[in-house]
Amino acid sequence: MTTGVRLFKIDSSNQKADAVSEIDFAEVGFRERRDIQEWIADNPGILGEDLLVIAKEFSGFDKTDERADLVAIDKDGRVVVIELKRDDTGSDVHWQAIKYASYFQNVAPDSIARMLSDYREISEAEAVAELKFYLDVDDLDLVNHDQRIILASHRFAPEVTSAVIWLNQKIVAETKIVAETLITCVQLTPYRDSETDAYFIQSSTILPIVGTDEFTIRLGSGRSTPDRTVSGGPVKKEDDITRLLRGAALAALDGLPAELTPDKKSRWAGVGDGHRYFHVWFTDSPWSNWGMSFQFMLFPGPTASDTEIITCFKCEKDLLMNAAGLTKEDVGGIKTIIEGLSLFPDQEIKEDNKWLELKVTSRGNPEDPDFKSSMTDDLRTLIGAITPKIRDLVDDMNQQ
Repeated sequence: MTTGVRLFKIDSSNQKADAVSEIDFAEVGFRERRDIQEWIADNPGILGEDLLVIAKEFSGFDKTDERADLVAIDKDGRVVVIELKRDDTGSDVHWQAIKYASYFQNVAPDSIARMLSDYREISEAEAVAELKFYLDVDDLDLVNHDQRIILASHRFAPEVTSAVIWLNQKIVAETKIVAETLITCVQLTPYRDSETDAYFIQSSTILPIVGTDEFTIRLGSGRSTPDRTVSGGPVKKEDDITRLLRGAALAALDGLPAELTPDKKSRWAGVGDGHRYFHVWFTDSPWSNWGMSFQFMLFPGPTASDTEIITCFKCEKDLLMNAAGLTKEDVGGIKTIIEGLSLFPDQEIKEDNKWLELKVTSRGNPEDPDFKSSMTDDLRTLIGAITPKIRDLVDDMNQQ
């Protein structure tokens, strides 16, 4: 039974295209662990993405002897459980992989580093350095913040694909983010060239199914719409907006003294009502990503040059009082602090029943270096001016 994938060998000397025969792995003696697993461990790009393999045949779970074929980290820092089947998945490979992924839900980043250390036979310090380099981060807070699954096989049983489609749709419906795919199915189709006895693998991601919007031309008015919309549907986490806002935030932090540098940051740009946002904050209470933080907010305009960036210090008052234990008087003290600051000619102080914020709004093209620099400067100014005063206020509160 063929999969519908076709491979042809081109003979340019006589302008011929000869079909290369699809085969089964079993037909020529290729095995799941001895062969397919080793190929992917050596070159995980076979699965269609940049992965860092951290374990093979991993069985270090405390209450079961089960073994995960391969374990990797993706560029978002998620643990990826990779389950391999040779020519047919059977009807329950997805359940097997879900179990393994669940076993990793509470594994700490330092344990992930130890797994890589054991697998690569390098020191833990070298493993930590390799993870930081791969993820392009300064710490390992991002590591194993979530888990996902890749299933790879020549053919997939309908019991598997039906379950995968349903689970992925539930995840996307809940998060509104396309990148939140729990399970990816990669079809590995083997071929043999009978003339040269050479073997080939065609790798195709069959689930999730790529949307058709980017391939479709529609009738349009040819006019820009002034509505502020980030996209017509779910958005990816690790996209250009995340990279823009994260980059500007990190540049701002680089210019601050160590004692004034927030030690927490968003993993990606969140999705708000018509905008995207990115936070930085401190570990210490009463700071938190929503309770009290510094934030970029990006509102797309009709053109790139009309992009609106709000740089702000923002507090959710109820969260500060209910979760951080501040009183109304304490929140009033924060308001007094920001009212006493004159940082920007066009700064605004906004307060309603929920929020208290000091913000400055700018418009321009985020790809313009001068505009990017002004974003960075605005955030650095806010952090440098507000942080010492909030710390003084907290010290006074603690002494009472």
